[in-house]
Amino acid sequence: MRLGRAATVKKKALKIKRIRKAGVKCTKLVTMAANPAGTYGTSATGATQGQLRLLRASAHSALYVHTAGRSATLDLAMAGGMGSKAHSADPAYSRIASPIIALAAALWDRWIPRAWIARTLLGACERLQGSARPWSMVNGPCAAAVASCGSFGASFVPEELAIRFVGGSEVKLLELCPMSVRHVVHVAIEDWALERARERHEYMGLLAHKPYLA
Repeated sequence: MRLGRAATVKKKALKIKRIRKAGVKCTKLVTMAANPAGTYGTSATGATQGQLRLLRASAHSALYVHTAGRSATLDLAMAGGMGSKAHSADPAYSRIASPIIALAAALWDRWIPRAWIARTLLGACERLQGSARPWSMVNGPCAAAVASCGSFGASFVPEELAIRFVGGSEVKLLELCPMSVRHVVHVAIEDWALERARERHEYMGLLAHKPYLA
């Protein structure tokens, strides 16, 4: 199903490219048509690194004429705009964060007894964390959330129903509302994306310390 979504996004991106060549600004078409087509259902299934690359490449090529040698992280961030829309053009944020936010909402709003969620999450952590191929063992929303956390270097602490980020900071899902969890996770994903961009593009070395974001 996830690969089918990626193929759908690719087709939409090709249509958007034709419109862009006519001189039309296509940012809204990407953020409101192409990206949602790829993120539908990801709160339950998540997305592998390979699928994320396909989705980001589609969004990047739909928005820019020449993409060879350019940083998709920087280009997609510039296309998104400011404030709450800053991450709208980059499908990585919604794709990675969706299963985590859904889990946070399930706990916060008590969709089912929290003990059931905690037990399922503990089992998923025991199976996936530390695995070389975690996505091959994803079989439900809790497992998708665990694998998604691993995508940007974070991990779950199931005994505390918390997320531990790179650097050791933690967020407890019973103490922070889902919208606040979303913000914290997006910041962590942004740090991960900037670090990857710095490794791939020497001219972005200054982003390692994010002087303009401090």
